Amino acid sequence: MKKVQLGLLLLICSLKSLAQENNFFISNTFFDGQKVILFSENRGGALVLLEDNSLYFMNRHQEFSEVTEFFSDEIRNDITCIETINEYMFFIGTGSNSLIKYDEGIITHLKDINQELPIQINSIDFNGFYSQSQLMVATSDNIWVSTDMSTFTYSEESYATSTKFFGGRQSILLTEYPYCTQIPGDFGLKYSYSSNVTLFRLFENEGFDIQKLNDVLYAKRGFGSGTYNTYVYYATDNGVYTQHVNSCSSDTTTHFKNTSVKDLQLVSSGLTKSTLFAACDSGLLYLEASSGQYFNVSDPQYFIMDGIDSANTVNYSTYHNVIWVGTNIGLLQLFDDQLTQQSLDPDPIEFDTINFCLEEGTYPNVNFDDQLNRQWYLDGEKIDGALSRSYHTMDEGLYSVKYIYDNQEYYVDVAYVQLDATFNERISEQDYLVCPTDRHVLIPIENYEYYEHDYNWYSVERGLEFEAGDGNPYYYVEEAGNYYFISTNCNGYTYRSDTVEAIKSQLQQPYFDLEFVEGSHCVEDTIFINGIDNAVNFSWRVDYDLVENYNEPYIVLEIDNFEDDLFVTTSDENGCELTARADLGYVLEPPFLSEDQVTTYICEPEAYVYFDVPFGSSVIWEGYSNGETNRVSPGTYPVTVSNDVCEDFSTTVQIDYFNPLPELDQHSIFVLVNDTLKISVNSSETMHYYWPVQRSMDQSFLYVTSTELDTIQAQIIYPSPDCSKNYSFDVYFVDELPLGVKNDISAITIFPNPTSDRVRIDTDWSNITRIQLLDLNGSVISSRRVENDKSFFFEFPPNINNGIYVLQIITSNDNSIIRRVIFNK
Repeated sequence: MKKVQLGLLLLICSLKSLAQENNFFISNTFFDGQKVILFSENRGGALVLLEDNSLYFMNRHQEFSEVTEFFSDEIRNDITCIETINEYMFFIGTGSNSLIKYDEGIITHLKDINQELPIQINSIDFNGFYSQSQLMVATSDNIWVSTDMSTFTYSEESYATSTKFFGGRQSILLTEYPYCTQIPGDFGLKYSYSSNVTLFRLFENEGFDIQKLNDVLYAKRGFGSGTYNTYVYYATDNGVYTQHVNSCSSDTTTHFKNTSVKDLQLVSSGLTKSTLFAACDSGLLYLEASSGQYFNVSDPQYFIMDGIDSANTVNYSTYHNVIWVGTNIGLLQLFDDQLTQQSLDPDPIEFDTINFCLEEGTYPNVNFDDQLNRQWYLDGEKIDGALSRSYHTMDEGLYSVKYIYDNQEYYVDVAYVQLDATFNERISEQDYLVCPTDRHVLIPIENYEYYEHDYNWYSVERGLEFEAGDGNPYYYVEEAGNYYFISTNCNGYTYRSDTVEAIKSQLQQPYFDLEFVEGSHCVEDTIFINGIDNAVNFSWRVDYDLVENYNEPYIVLEIDNFEDDLFVTTSDENGCELTARADLGYVLEPPFLSEDQVTTYICEPEAYVYFDVPFGSSVIWEGYSNGETNRVSPGTYPVTVSNDVCEDFSTTVQIDYFNPLPELDQHSIFVLVNDTLKISVNSSETMHYYWPVQRSMDQSFLYVTSTELDTIQAQIIYPSPDCSKNYSFDVYFVDELPLGVKNDISAITIFPNPTSDRVRIDTDWSNITRIQLLDLNGSVISSRRVENDKSFFFEFPPNINNGIYVLQIITSNDNSIIRRVIFNK
């Protein structure tokens, strides 16, 4: 075992106990004691190059046969790379003798067939998974590609001066990479995975240069797609470097310095965990994914496989489901008791007939597992180089595939290939209609499956080809007429379609009679439309609501059309439609006053009077003139209601003052015991009365009476359509009336009551001269003069006690009114 850095030894020792817990064990050893230089396996076959330059070829039964004698010493001493295709074929690349093919014992120097093929071969990669099997060869100057395993074409892309594949064909070295100038180095990598291609700059530093790069491998960290979570591992003569593959990322880490790591291999299926293997001077290192199939590249935990002192190459065989390790002491086969081999049994093949063009060819296909050997045949004859799942052909005939499964050969017919001579195309309908709203009408072709066909459209009437339709499987018709197409396929066969007719509508754009549309309208106005000579149906819509069961070239407006947009859609006998729109504005009801507004009551001698009229109408009369609202008194007034659209409405309105019981417009009434307070009423009116108020038997008056000293609170409510009167008063039954009281019940208002300081007095009298404050015994407590005012304040003395007092209001002719007032300080 070669010496390694002390840190690596400590790491290996610390992890040795963990390594013993893994499931890997050496199941077989081949070439015991001999150093394995190169190893290549594919589809069960494998080629081994030993240190003494001897070559051994393995079949699917893992039986090795020496093939050294097929190659001269000069060739074997010059080998740079090998690639196995299957158990019958392999390729050898050399440093100065170009590329050599072995096919069931037949040796071909491919430079004899391809004179321009360079003599220096750096690496080889075969891929038969995709639609066309490819052998790719990296040479001293570029990439060369072969699909028949014999002849090669030169790639036009620019790679490194001495091109080489890393990790199979996933990575190719680029020179003079122009991006990411902040990362030191002159080289980049082109990373191809499936159909995704990523370019990034390869870092270089004092510990790593391009001459020490042996292999490249990619792994994920965390979840997500794209390159952001992708890390690249570099196997070098100085250890393992890890770089974050991101846009110009210089995120790098170094592992196992001063250890020569020669080969990397990632196994993502078949094992219980995705595992990264590294063949190095120390033996076989491996790293298991920390969770799922994603690697923790920030803090990797490496393990060393017991029993392997050094390793030069590591390879995973999907076919055998084992791990091959080429070491200094033999070719080892590692196994894992958790390996789960997938069946290679192919899916059933459905035979088909395939049409093709001479210019394009076609691809018969079989969905076989990539590890199965397969060989294509045409009419029973073997096709050289046809080993992939699909085969590109430009020849007619019966194509078959031979494959080997479970040590048996199977032949299956895949498809019969013939020149395209059939058409399965027609125009989908026979009649087309060009409506006025259509800039054009599309005539499509049904069953349009042949994208390489040319389509040309023609008019029967004009007999001309339409240049605008050349090559299109559809045509946009703008004029009436009869049309057809002629289709020509890639092999020159032609087809003429049926003829279809396109009818052009004569419908014209309708328009409204604007005299009736602009501005506002009155209910039952009629709006007409014009320009409808070819219209047979009319569909009206007001804003979003259809006018149901209405099919006329006019519309009679309704109040429901209030301030909406008006639409009419006209259609002809073919079903073409055109729509016109107008701003309807306001649709107003005719102005009027209801019956209950012709006679109106007011509750004050003068008051504001309002009338309820339809939306948009205004009322002109004495109560509203010159743009102002005015108070009016009882009387008869002429009134005009107008909305400036419909005909005006004029009438007279009677305004009456509503005060059915004026004698009760006071709050305190003094009545002698055994007397009755009588209130005359209209027996036909409905009134509400509360507390001790009673109605006489003949319904002609209300009354309140008492046979003893008492204070009675009473209330009478007299309703009317316009206003109601609420009479709330106190009746004092006394032995004798207070001084000056003559029971003159007149209109007077005192508030607030109760009060804490003063009251406001409003009265209809104009000759009041004095106000006196009395207690209930009739004694004068306070007095003040009044100068004939109808509204004034009276201040209560600050030193009186809380209680009930009497205000006596005295006129110039010595009449007086008494009101009870509650004082509560």
